Formats: sequence, C-alpha cells, structure tokens
Amino acid sequence: MKSIFFKIIKIYTIALLILLVLTSIYTLYLMKANVIKINPIFILIIGAITFFFLGLLFANYFHKKGLLVGLLNGVIHILIISLFIFLSGNEFDNLFYLKYLLFIIASTIGGIMGVNFKKII
Repeated sequence: MKSIFFKIIKIYTIALLILLVLTSIYTLYLMKANVIKINPIFILIIGAITFFFLGLLFANYFHKKGLLVGLLNGVIHILIISLFIFLSGNEFDNLFYLKYLLFIIASTIGGIMGVNFKKII
C-alpha cells in the first residue's frame, strides 16, 4: 500500500513538473511579446498536454485497461476541478463543457498510449 501511494505521488510530481515547464514557456512568451491578454487556445493546449501525460502515466502504472484508466482519470480530475470552480463562486464559462471534454479525450488517448509503453514508473 505504501509503494502505491509513493508511485501516485511520483505521477503527480511528474505531471506538476510538466505543467510548470509549459506554463513557464507560455509566461516567457507573454513577456517577450508584450501581450497583456491571455490567449485561451494556449490554455487549452497546456491543459490537454497535462491531461495527456496524467492519463499516460496512470495507465502506464496500472499497465492494463488503458482506455478505462485514462477515461476515469480524466473524469475524476475534471470533477475535482469543477468542484473547486463551484466552491470558489466562479461561474462556468460558455466553453466549459467543450474544454473539459477535450481534456477527458486527451487523458483517454494518453491512457491508451500509456498501456503500450514499457513501464516508466
């Protein structure tokens, strides 16, 4: 049980590092281009890549049923994000469902690919 916990912490650490690198690159782009407005396309891309790697790493850890693991991983994370948005008092934007459907699809594709890789974690 202890090793499962540490492996899941390792997965989240890797995903957090990927998110940190991607957002740092985007921040440098914004600073270099003197852009004040944030482009929502880049947020979609960064979120999709992060969800892809979360699905890939979790499916690679379980190493079976990648479609189901990636799908459940995406849905659980979307529910957690939705809960935080709801509790913070923010309203769901117009593209909320479409955006998070893309994230779930990215996580599912990552899960499918993660099963086919050699064990990473």
